[in-house]
Parts: sequence; C-alpha cells; structure tokens
Amino acid sequence: MLIDRIIGIGQGDVNKGMNVDNDRAVVVACELSQMKMQGVADLLLLSCDARPVFKNNPNSLGSVHNSNQPVASNSVTFSKCRDGALLKTQSLLLLLKNLSASLVSCPKLGDGGSMASSSSGMLSAASDLNTKWADVPNHIHTLADIVTDLTENSGHSAYLVAISHERTTQAIPGLVDRYQASRACLEARLACTRIKKSKTDELNPQVLVQICSTLSKNLAVMTEICRHASEQSKDRADQDQFKHCVKSLTATASCLISSIKTFKNRPTPINQGRCVAFCEPLVASANAFVMFAIEKEFIGVAAVLSSESKEQQTAILGACLSIVSSCIQMCKTIKDLVYDVTNTRHRDRLSMCTESVDKAAAQLSSLLMQHDFELNTSTSSSSSSSCSSSSRSSTSLNSC
Repeated sequence: MLIDRIIGIGQGDVNKGMNVDNDRAVVVACELSQMKMQGVADLLLLSCDARPVFKNNPNSLGSVHNSNQPVASNSVTFSKCRDGALLKTQSLLLLLKNLSASLVSCPKLGDGGSMASSSSGMLSAASDLNTKWADVPNHIHTLADIVTDLTENSGHSAYLVAISHERTTQAIPGLVDRYQASRACLEARLACTRIKKSKTDELNPQVLVQICSTLSKNLAVMTEICRHASEQSKDRADQDQFKHCVKSLTATASCLISSIKTFKNRPTPINQGRCVAFCEPLVASANAFVMFAIEKEFIGVAAVLSSESKEQQTAILGACLSIVSSCIQMCKTIKDLVYDVTNTRHRDRLSMCTESVDKAAAQLSSLLMQHDFELNTSTSSSSSSSCSSSSRSSTSLNSC
C-alpha cells in the first residue's frame, strides 16, 4: 500500500498519473508560463499595433532620461534587435529539445511486469521520476522568459522594418507607454496567482523574496507611470485620477506585503489565506489602473503604415506567434503528461511541439535576415513614461 502511494499508481489503475512531490510544482509552472506567454503575445502580436516596444530597464531605474530603452539588448538599432531575436530562437530550441528529450525518456510507470512486481523496482522508478521532474518547473519558467524576450525583440524588429519603408509615419509617444503599463500589471497578477496556487510548504523564504521583488519592481513601474502622466497631463481631473491610482496601488500592495511578511515569520495555512485575500485588492487596483492608463488619449498615436510595410510587419509577427503558440502547447502537453505519465500520445506531442517551434523559428529567422539597416528611433519614438524607481513605493516591498 505504501509503495502504491509513493508511485501514485495502484493495481489496475496505472494510467491515472503520478503522485510525486514535483507534480503540483510542474502544473503551476505550466499554468503561470502559459499566462505570461499568452499575455505578452496578446499585447505585442495579436494587436498588430505599429508601435515601438519598450520595457523597463532595471539598470537605469535611477535615471529619468535613460529608463525607457527598446528591447534587444537595450539597443535601438535594427541589426542588434534582429540579432537578439535570432539568439533567443537558438536558446529556445536548445532548451525545448533538452526538455523534450528528458521528458520522453521518463520511465513509463506500469509498463513492464518486472518493475511492477518488485518493491525495489517500483521504488527505483519513483526515484527516477522525482529526479527527472525536479528541474522541470525551472526549465518551464526559463522557457517563458525566453519566449517573452523573443516576442519583445520580434515586435520591435517588426516595427523597425515597417517604418523603414516610404510613405510611413512613425508612432507618436503619449503620456503612457501601453506595453510597459500592461506588462507591469501582468507581472503583478502572475505573482499573486503564484501565491494563490502554491501550497503552504511551497512558499519558502526564497520564493517569497522572489514574489516581493517582482511586486516591488512592477509597482515602481506603475506608480512612476502615474506620477509622470499626472505631471504632464493638462486636464485637472486626469491629474487627480492618476494620483489616486498611485494611492490605490501603494495601499493595496502594502497590505499584501504586510501579510506576506507575517506568513514568512509564521507559515501557516491561515496566514497564507490572509495573503490570498489581500491579493485580490492589488490585482483589482492594477487592472483598474491599466484600463484607465491605456485609454486612447494617453497612449499616443500608432505608426501609419503603407500596405507593403503592414504586410511585412504582419509576416514577422505571425512567425513569432507560431513560436509562442507551440510553446504554449508544449506547456499544456507537459501538464497533461503529469496527470497521465504513461500516455504515449502526450510524449509524441512533445516532439511535435518542438518541431513546430523549429519550423517557425526558421521562418522568423529568414524574414528577419532579409533586412539589414541601421534605423535609430530613439529620438522620435522614445516613450514618454519613465519608470524610475520610487523610494516611496518600493521601500515596504524591499523589506521582504
């Protein structure tokens, strides 16, 4: 009976999956990574909005003038942006192939009478599974980070390619950079989701520090966007609304951080429930901020493209979207494999996802390599919203 509990299978119930310590962590990592990749894709790929892609640069948080840099290794030139995207595709393919090979080689529990007939064989299989799956959550989070960087590089490359054509007009920045604001909200929401989905013993001090760091960084982005927009806005009502957004964000974040600190000192289910309860107001506040901040009057004007430039932009974004879609399917497949580790169909899907990414990456590389120019858009397309760190908004967060 004890052996059955360790392996997660019973006599006549071999296909229901595995019951090891790592399965929940793998499932949560898959769900969070899917949310992240899909969220970034919605912002940069599916919208097909012709705007430069800027993201917060932590190394320049103290400088208002340098805090908004295009992606692609903080460079505004197309060649470096393109090369950054190509490098990410190589890293992604290597990670996917290693991850797929590792999961496909996992022991198929229930297959083979000799293993199932001996206690030592079953214990050995359980140990092998634990070893195989222990590093999977970290690999999945790395996968999401690489895909996110690739999406940002591809989005900015597509914009630079589009505005390099004649009869196009570059984007005009507004008070708020839509992607920065939306991405900060997404990251805060993912941090809160991690708190909600994790078990009490999974929220160890290291994880809590990571969550606090994520909340601190992205709260600083959102509050500084509000302050900048409030200072630059000419409408008194809008100025007051951005100021109220700052108060709402800092108040709800302070409540959550306080509950996290309590949980860190006394990690009990009750204190975790308090953290979960205070996640809701922060998420609601961040969502409300984004809905207000990205209204049409605040985000400037997208680039005006010719039919030819629009076609080339769409082609690059489409190739990148194929990569993202395959990686999302990879996460779904891994999650299915956790629940049904003996299913050969899931293992076949892993290889299919990797092959799909390989084909889409080749297509993206081909599209990007067709262009070679040094277009600098730092002057005309710089985002107006700086994301310098605010001591008032991040002091309590860094205390974790």
